[in-house]
Amino acid sequence: EIKAIPDWQLVLFVAVTVLPVIVVLALWTGIGTPSAVVETQTDDKVHIVCRSDGLTGAAGTYIFFFILVGYIGIILVFGAMLSVATRNVVSTFNESRLIAVSIYNLVFLSCSVIPIVFVLQNSGPVVIWCIEVIAIIYGFSATLGLQFIPKMYGIFIRDRLKETKPTQSGSNGSGEGLTKSNSAAIF
Repeated sequence: EIKAIPDWQLVLFVAVTVLPVIVVLALWTGIGTPSAVVETQTDDKVHIVCRSDGLTGAAGTYIFFFILVGYIGIILVFGAMLSVATRNVVSTFNESRLIAVSIYNLVFLSCSVIPIVFVLQNSGPVVIWCIEVIAIIYGFSATLGLQFIPKMYGIFIRDRLKETKPTQSGSNGSGEGLTKSNSAAIF
């Protein structure tokens, strides 16, 4: 039995799944407050390092980080299982395959960029920052492209072609089958 989900239930579901992330980030910021510390290395270079000592010390940063990454990983696994379970649903805007490709894209990107960052760690913080920013921009733009370009193509290109294509119902080719909306587009 197919049952439609009301909009308020979808909004409630999104709010319930986002709420733990907001709580963890608020606690992380409140308890392990980050601060900038100036360090001088052995090669007389000055580095500004972000420390989050706060109430929890340095260990609290790792605890909050792994809680956040673990929760997001659980949501990712749930989304992947949901996209596999709904992959054969017939719909014009079925997003399960696009979500699966987006997840694959982000996992591939993270598996390829993280080793590059570790290899180039001695090259300097600017090089690492540039690689990370390029990876983030690529990941988001590719994911958004995979999500929205097929929909925009379907809405703007395919539907416009259907509107401007004349339909002829008579065998004499007089154009009797033209509808009012597409006859104005032709003439």
